[in-house]
Amino acid sequence: MVSSRRPYRRVVKSLPNQSDLLVGQTLRADVTHPDLGEQIAAAGTDVDETLAKQIAALPAMEIAIVPFVSDDMEYMSADVEDRYIIGQANAPLDEKKRFKDRRISSRYGEKFVFEAPERLDFMDIAPRQIVGISAGVDPVPGTRRRQPRFDGLEQAGGRLCRCCCRRFRWCTGMECRRRLTPGRW
Repeated sequence: MVSSRRPYRRVVKSLPNQSDLLVGQTLRADVTHPDLGEQIAAAGTDVDETLAKQIAALPAMEIAIVPFVSDDMEYMSADVEDRYIIGQANAPLDEKKRFKDRRISSRYGEKFVFEAPERLDFMDIAPRQIVGISAGVDPVPGTRRRQPRFDGLEQAGGRLCRCCCRRFRWCTGMECRRRLTPGRW
């Protein structure tokens, strides 16, 4: 059975102060000692090994970093993904998998919005949605609607139709009175 869940990559916006991934990241906010109130590192500072050891010595806390896209994939169904802000897969990233742009084209539920990287939760894996071959197959043979006998005179989604006024014209079938009579379309 085919799963209806799609893969996404997580956008990491903060890390625990004990994390090994902290080395090489850039701080998004100042890091201060919670008890003494003294500043350990300023925002915009790149974390090296010595600074990571100082931060790790602090009591357990989350450290705000410049967001990056992790390699961890998470699979979500459509009803779950509506709860998150998801960035498009074609957003430009640098060599550390951080966003180059200040505003990223993304979606939240059914809305398409531009958001700051700090607000993104996930990122798409591929820029195009994958559609299975079963999407184009009739569910039950013989259930397709009969087509009018105009030898393929279809154009731009419409058909040549002879309406109740007895004139031939292009119609999409929605505005045609002939469609309303059973067995006539």
